[in-house]
Amino acid sequence: MFTRSVVGFASVSAAVAVVAAIAMIGYVFNDIDSFYHDALSKQIRLGTKSFILFTNKTTEKFAARAVMFC
Repeated sequence: MFTRSVVGFASVSAAVAVVAAIAMIGYVFNDIDSFYHDALSKQIRLGTKSFILFTNKTTEKFAARAVMFC
């Protein structure tokens, strides 16, 4: 009788540990996925702002050169 209760307790403990491990893996995966999407959206916004600033600066340089030669 004692052996059966020990084996039953070990089986239930192992099942709980497996379910907890799967839940933690899902949580970590979701956290990494959220971080990836946030970083990607920030990178896209930064790239867009950089492109706009670069375009404006080059346009201003060309406009200044055109005025100088006129």
